[in-house]
Amino acid sequence: MIPPNVDVLKAVFRLQSNKDFADFLKWMEESLQRQSIDNAFNTEMVTIYQTQGRCLELIAILEHIRGSHDRLKEIEKVSPGMI
Repeated sequence: MIPPNVDVLKAVFRLQSNKDFADFLKWMEESLQRQSIDNAFNTEMVTIYQTQGRCLELIAILEHIRGSHDRLKEIEKVSPGMI
């Protein structure tokens, strides 16, 4: 996954105040939990690798969303006026 650019970070930050987006994030977090549980009880190596990959992508997406405000502040500090 490529890192989000400034426009994506701003869009995600604005979306966080939307109740519908909060519901979406809850669904993403529940999906991550479910994938983790499924992975813990699976014995097929190929399936384990696939679910691990899904978990890592979900974690990355959630971290980009949760960290959007802090990342925007960092960018503004390094490059004033860019945002």
